[in-house]
Amino acid sequence: MNTLFIVNPAAGRGKCFRIWTRFEEVLQEKATFPYAIRLTRNKGDAKKFSATALQEGFERIISVGGDGTLNEIVNGVATSKIVLGILPFGTGNDLAHALNLRKDFNQMMKALVSPTIKNIDLVKINQDYFINASGIGIDGNVVKHIESRPMIKKFGKIGYMLSAFQTLMKYHPIKLNVTIDDENRVLSNVWIFAMANGPYFGGGMKICPDASLTDGLLDLCMVQNLTKLRFIQLFPLIYSGRHIQQHQYVTTLKAKKVTLESSTHLILQMDGEIKESPSVTVEVIPGSIQLIT
Repeated sequence: MNTLFIVNPAAGRGKCFRIWTRFEEVLQEKATFPYAIRLTRNKGDAKKFSATALQEGFERIISVGGDGTLNEIVNGVATSKIVLGILPFGTGNDLAHALNLRKDFNQMMKALVSPTIKNIDLVKINQDYFINASGIGIDGNVVKHIESRPMIKKFGKIGYMLSAFQTLMKYHPIKLNVTIDDENRVLSNVWIFAMANGPYFGGGMKICPDASLTDGLLDLCMVQNLTKLRFIQLFPLIYSGRHIQQHQYVTTLKAKKVTLESSTHLILQMDGEIKESPSVTVEVIPGSIQLIT
């Protein structure tokens, strides 16, 4: 199976490239399939490389990096029949976590040589796509804060926590007009409106513990009506998924289609990538991605 490896050397603050150079030695020794390698240098390269790969006749693309790299690739090949794979050498790797992907090089090679392929859901959001999770609210604002300050990424999780704290101090909960499968709702004082295909986002936060990549549904997690102090107190629960037990503040639902509107410009993150729009339409495309698991 003719394979293209798209490698983001900057992923994981450069960790990706260091791991990749070691993995490439194993690849050269054990690969039984033809392959090519392309390294990204700028934002958007992975999307461009993956779209070009379709025209060049590649049968599968392996994303080497984190969730952002995979998101670009998905947006380059969405709705095509190409097979995708993940070498989770980036920072977050939330989809890889959900899939319990192998981390041992020999196991990774075994999966590439004799792959097990699963059809998983894709999610269309306006004219773009995400494969794992999207969020509107404080999480989108935190990602935007980090993107506007590249130096923060060099500090890893410490930098993320610092950025989250700075964002929290300035954040004002929003009001959303929401339609969930034709049912209209008005949500006030919204801190997080998460739409998840997989259970994790934000580098290990179990935002939607019951989310499935293959059920044809979005899992929604709506967090609202908290003070800043209460938000800080409850926030650690998100890493275990126990936040969904706080029914006074957290509502969870499943849906096939969601639309959101606000009087303010919506800042949303999709697999860690930022978009801004006055309104958002989100819809599941069941089983439309072939993924090596």
